Amino acid sequence: MPSEGTSKLIRLFFFLMIGGAIIIIIFGQTNLDLQNTTGAMVALIIIIVFFVILYFARSHLLGSSSDASHTDRYMEKDRYEYSPSVESLEKDSSAPQAENDFDTILRSIEEGFNPGPVKDEEDSENQLIRFLNTRFSNTSLTRGHTSGGEKVDIVIDGTYCIELAFVSNEGRLISLMDQILKIKQDFGEVAVILLDVNIVPAYTIEKYVESYKKAGAKVFVKKGSIAEKNDSQEK
Repeated sequence: MPSEGTSKLIRLFFFLMIGGAIIIIIFGQTNLDLQNTTGAMVALIIIIVFFVILYFARSHLLGSSSDASHTDRYMEKDRYEYSPSVESLEKDSSAPQAENDFDTILRSIEEGFNPGPVKDEEDSENQLIRFLNTRFSNTSLTRGHTSGGEKVDIVIDGTYCIELAFVSNEGRLISLMDQILKIKQDFGEVAVILLDVNIVPAYTIEKYVESYKKAGAKVFVKKGSIAEKNDSQEK
């Protein structure tokens, strides 16, 4: 790109040419014959036109280059102003929210919890607690109660609840709906695990599953079996 001194020199030369042309034209009209004067005028006009074209072409090129430079600077500035900072990215990619932790636990139950033969509902709850303690040793798992005194099978980190139901009859499915509603009032999130031991028909269980989901619970059905009682247990 030409320097500022070069630009001033070109402009000075351009104005000198115009001034010289005027002087020659005036001098030619007074001292030269018509033929010589016309030739000098034509030569000067050609030179002047050439410098005019050169001057405006140069101005156009410099202007385009300047605009492009300004555009690049503004684009760079915009990228700086609107690009997310490292701090905000670290904040967005921080540890998962509690709800996502709850979903992780439920996914683990759905995929990995396979209950063995159980005697009753408490036995199945103990199996689930042992499974969760093995998989999520850093998570607080406690038993709890609602504000109305109803028992809650498992409370996770004092926030989310899991209710496990041993489906021995339809009455248990009916009472479970009332538990779900009360737990949601106090804790917000609740998951229900139904242990199907082949006593209540599958279509009946599915009917209640849909009702629990409409009430806002996350529901899983696990196949199980009843442990056989031996003689020592009966005594």
